[in-house]
Amino acid sequence: MGGTPFPIDFAPSLVFTILHALLIPVAIWRFISPQSRNIPMITVTGFCIDRVVMFSLRIHAAHSASARVSNSLVQYMQSAFNITSVTMAADLLVLLRCLLVSATLQNEPPHRIHLLPRVGLQSQATAPSQPETVPTSAIIESRAKERQRYRTICGLVAIFVWVPLVLGIVAGVLYPQAPKGAHQAQLQMRIRDAAGATSLLFVTIIQGLMIYCALAVRGIERRAVWILFCLSTFLSLASVYRVVVMRLQTDSLTSTAPDSLNTVGSKIAFYHESAQTVKTGLWGDHIRPMEKDILKSNESHVRAA
Repeated sequence: MGGTPFPIDFAPSLVFTILHALLIPVAIWRFISPQSRNIPMITVTGFCIDRVVMFSLRIHAAHSASARVSNSLVQYMQSAFNITSVTMAADLLVLLRCLLVSATLQNEPPHRIHLLPRVGLQSQATAPSQPETVPTSAIIESRAKERQRYRTICGLVAIFVWVPLVLGIVAGVLYPQAPKGAHQAQLQMRIRDAAGATSLLFVTIIQGLMIYCALAVRGIERRAVWILFCLSTFLSLASVYRVVVMRLQTDSLTSTAPDSLNTVGSKIAFYHESAQTVKTGLWGDHIRPMEKDILKSNESHVRAA
């Protein structure tokens, strides 16, 4: 995928290196700021660093005849292309789960994406009542089964991410063996086909969940869901690209034949990568502890009364 880096790849690779490098300080700032610090940002930061490294290597290979056919370089880049879009789709699934769980903790549809006012846990019992943002124990308990169902569905879908992920890694590992014989080449192609198809299926399933949530889930922040749907559509471009180009074959990494992915048109198609610079952050929705704190707070109020 992406063809072999030639001098024509220097300029676009430089642009994408800069774009992804500019995202790294933003991610670091979010880690430093207590108001935006979160674990899923680790995945996004890792993706940005990976893309900076990968496109920097493409810059080097664009003017180095030996580097552009290096087995280790080709293996790394193909493995990266195979797995990154899937991990980003998994991040979108995490964000969707947060919105689903949030919807079951509120009585009315939220007007902003937040759950609690910024008060410490110890002051929650004495904080003024805000029914539009602070869920009561009755609301929490009334939709507990629904909330658990959403978590279960998202958890099962998240398990499926390992299928295209493992297949993509295996395909990348086997890639240098492909030129050594027809059997190795056919095996590697079949694995890459399976990785591309399952990746597209994974993204499509997530998009289907998003459409259902936007249309059927009571109290969910629909605008946020549609934003996630747009981001998943950007990601699906990478999966569609993989499925389309996997049928192409070439007998040389430096060939410029129509099916080599080294033509100008093929290079332009590869830089659909631009859509992947717009993404967000498999560790849970982080709301379970909040549920327990709210319930304990309400129980203490009842005992005090």
